Amino acid sequence: MFKNREVIITSERGEALSKGDWMIFETRGFTTENQATNFGTQLKLVLGVSGFCTRIGVNVGADKPRGYVNEKILRIPGLDSRFWPRPNVHGLEILPDVERGVLLLPSPTLSQKFNLKEFLVAVTECSVEALVDEQRLIESLGLLNQALLAKEPFSKIVLAISAVEALGISEGWTCKQESLLKHLAKHIDSFSDISEYEKEEIRSRIKSLQRSSLSKSVVSLLVSLEMGSFTKEWKRIDRLRGKLFHRQSNLSESEINKLSYDSVRLSGAVVLRAIKLKGNKLPKIALKNFDFDV
Repeated sequence: MFKNREVIITSERGEALSKGDWMIFETRGFTTENQATNFGTQLKLVLGVSGFCTRIGVNVGADKPRGYVNEKILRIPGLDSRFWPRPNVHGLEILPDVERGVLLLPSPTLSQKFNLKEFLVAVTECSVEALVDEQRLIESLGLLNQALLAKEPFSKIVLAISAVEALGISEGWTCKQESLLKHLAKHIDSFSDISEYEKEEIRSRIKSLQRSSLSKSVVSLLVSLEMGSFTKEWKRIDRLRGKLFHRQSNLSESEINKLSYDSVRLSGAVVLRAIKLKGNKLPKIALKNFDFDV
């Protein structure tokens, strides 16, 4: 059950759910497409959060087809009118159901064989109504799941760190700071000893000013989430990421794997805490898997 509706879970090819790469969550009985869309959006977010909290790695898709249907098939003479050929959609798919309303089919990709019971318990414990309109957080959550899905340690490191940087860079100016910048831009006109071209250059520069560098933005993010004590650890991970990227590191394979684990662990704690502070409820297993009070 999810939000008082029965959800039927099946695998794509009929194998055991814990062994398949794809899962289909089917729900019927919606009276309108909008009602089904709202329910499906919530379910996708819960699957994404639960998949990451249980360290499975889930790709909930972008609601796009994985293939196409040849038009010649649709023109076969004598084709049963009840037969509705369509491509498989990775993500949320809403279909008309004459008998029972609207059919909902979110189909996420899973990264590995997993503990099905643990995953489903996380789904029932999770509540993310306040996450629907937080696009930055949703994108960061997607990056974290991609990090778990990735095979190469360096890919995991880059994706995990990017998830936090995406949140850090969104930290904009305060209202008072924006007001001051606008005042400075207008004050330029009071100077008569520089040309209009030079004034316009300065105005453009003021408009393009960022609040701080990316690294400082992340530190500000950590402080705002009351995770300032992890600044040193974040800088260590980020420094080693840079050395790996520029091939200036002599880390062993085991050290790179450890860095990969640390990157996902800390980045996950940051994003999960940001999700929680928006008023969402995380599954209990998040604390166990990330060791932080998220």
